[in-house]
Amino acid sequence: GSFDGTALHAAARNGHKNVVVVLLHAHATVDAKNSDGSTPLHLAAYKGHNEVADVLLSANAAVGARDSTDWTPLHSAVGNGYKKVAHALLRAGAPVGAQNSDGWTPLHSAAGNGHKGLVDVLLRARAAVNAHDLGGSTPLHLAVYIGHKEVADALLRAQAAVDARNADGLTPLHLAAFNGHKEVADVLLRAGAAVDAVDDDNRTALRVAAKSKHLDVPSVVNYGGGSFDGTALHAAARNGHKNVVVVLLHAHATVDAKNSDGSTPLHLAAYKGHNEVADVLLSANAAVGARDSTDWTPLHSAVGNGYKKVAHALLRAGAPGLVDVLLRARAAVNAHDLGGSTPLHLAVYIGHKEVADALLRAQAAVDARNADGLTPLHLAAFNGHKEVADVLLRAGAAVDAVGRRQ
Repeated sequence: GSFDGTALHAAARNGHKNVVVVLLHAHATVDAKNSDGSTPLHLAAYKGHNEVADVLLSANAAVGARDSTDWTPLHSAVGNGYKKVAHALLRAGAPVGAQNSDGWTPLHSAAGNGHKGLVDVLLRARAAVNAHDLGGSTPLHLAVYIGHKEVADALLRAQAAVDARNADGLTPLHLAAFNGHKEVADVLLRAGAAVDAVDDDNRTALRVAAKSKHLDVPSVVNYGGGSFDGTALHAAARNGHKNVVVVLLHAHATVDAKNSDGSTPLHLAAYKGHNEVADVLLSANAAVGARDSTDWTPLHSAVGNGYKKVAHALLRAGAPGLVDVLLRARAAVNAHDLGGSTPLHLAVYIGHKEVADALLRAQAAVDARNADGLTPLHLAAFNGHKEVADVLLRAGAAVDAVGRRQ
């Protein structure tokens, strides 16, 4: 296609230093502008031709010239990663804080394109680390948005505001969550990012992560806004996101926080059968006997939904003690639930020998039938719980009891 500009533009763009020298000797206009408002120095900077830039600067090219979008040669050089040209421009007095029509400074340009070396150069030249563009974004916002951990780290070391908000109220942590940049989110959290900051829509970073399906991104201790009821730890526990649970606990999330139903994160993990999450919560000393507003414990939730692994974890963490406490309090050992199951049915179903034994010692009916006519021994047999079957047989279970036909 046709080239737009003077012969000096063409020579500068293509890096032909000798031609540039000849044209300047012939009195070519050093700061001529093409239709985009770019000077030859803009083009040399954009293409990284440091020797051409040196010649143009020696001929007094305007180091702070602006094109039609207020882009300076320094913006062009650093945005494309050209360190030598950037050094030459800075030595010649390039305005390090110049803003283009979007409000970007050269530091925005370098950070937004992931050029750590140029970010370092600009920071040494005292670039404003917390400058805001027209959308309110700082260089840190831009680095985080593209997921550039090293640039984010360099900016934070230079005192970038970790919780700066853009025009939408988004912090860098929100952007890391939105784009699934886990490592960058870790850098921000280590730098003290506010885990409970909410944007203009009252969303925390975890809410943003959840909406973007990036729930491996660590984020916030308070879920903040929206229809979900509870803290971020409730959300992560309910959805089975073990890694998020670990990070939230490290960020000092309250392990036994209660939602409006009185449920703790352990209740929700138990209700959904997330055994690995339950293990993590129990390791963090979650209250194994916590009660919701209907006095339901996590063990009720696990057993009620048939989650044997979670039930085992809860029992190992002290729920057998709870059974003993209930029995000592003369709890109705043969009470039937709506499905006709007794506590013994449930203990046998999940295969917990010690609980079954405790119930039998408390005079649980060994051959009680549920609504399907099944005895505890049927359930032990169906689920392959040999040791529990032994306990039942020793307690006199009827070996030939017949279940009701369906």
